[in-house]
Amino acid sequence: MNKTTLFAVLIALVAILALFFYHRLGGFNAIEVSQSNKNQPILLGQYYKGEYGDENLKKIFFDTKEWIEQHERKALLTVVYFNKPEEEDGKVDNFIGVWAEELPADYPKNWERYELQSNDFVKAEFLGHPVVYPSPTTIEEKMNQFAKEKQLVLDSISIEVYPGSNHLKVYRPILK
Repeated sequence: MNKTTLFAVLIALVAILALFFYHRLGGFNAIEVSQSNKNQPILLGQYYKGEYGDENLKKIFFDTKEWIEQHERKALLTVVYFNKPEEEDGKVDNFIGVWAEELPADYPKNWERYELQSNDFVKAEFLGHPVVYPSPTTIEEKMNQFAKEKQLVLDSISIEVYPGSNHLKVYRPILK
């Protein structure tokens, strides 16, 4: 076998392995988009406005995650995006906290409540490892396409909810 053939075989093996692991992690799973009517969820957490990679942002995120784990709550880790960081040079305007059906009695004193203006949402759902999550742009395009087909007007905010380590839900409130 000459070097060119050996190199081509190695490249093919690497590509096959990459596709296998991408598949195993859920990379070929579809983004399911639907309309959802939910009881008004309780969103509790902290506002953050600043740089995407900032230590304060990481601290808020991981402190919230730790609170959920320590208290074995049915609350879900949630991030509300008021802007699109990819369009604003890495600047974020977020509300980071929990999505709960009932108000927890002992939530941290520095948390605030965020009120949604709607109970109606377009929801995108993806099951797969975070490494293969679709991009925010891909999810937004699918949600916008669904809304257009149903003649719905969506709010500009998006709400990411993490029900589990390999599960992502994104909600966009319906304005009308």
